[in-house]
Amino acid sequence: MSQQILKSERTRRILLHRSGGTNSAQRRARTRSLIQLGGLIEKAGLLETFGIELGLDLQKDLTMKEPIAALFKGLLDLNESAQTDHAHFALWSQEGLQELSARSQKSEKEI
Repeated sequence: MSQQILKSERTRRILLHRSGGTNSAQRRARTRSLIQLGGLIEKAGLLETFGIELGLDLQKDLTMKEPIAALFKGLLDLNESAQTDHAHFALWSQEGLQELSARSQKSEKEI
């Protein structure tokens, strides 16, 4: 059984290498982007809204199953809304920049 796992892992690495998926700079950049997106979710207040506690293993902690599922559904709805003809990215962008600026100024005053 372990030989099958090793062979499977070796095959996976070969395929990743051929597709350029093993580039450490790309992995670091992807990880950095994902962390920044998580920061946006926190900054938007979604963690508090959905009762999601930082520091927990969100995949293993059964108390987080429903809040995570609710947040995921909300993100799916946002994605669906963004793909419609009624999405106003320019307006969302302008209002988002204003809100980020306002929150940044507020946090600077608190320091």
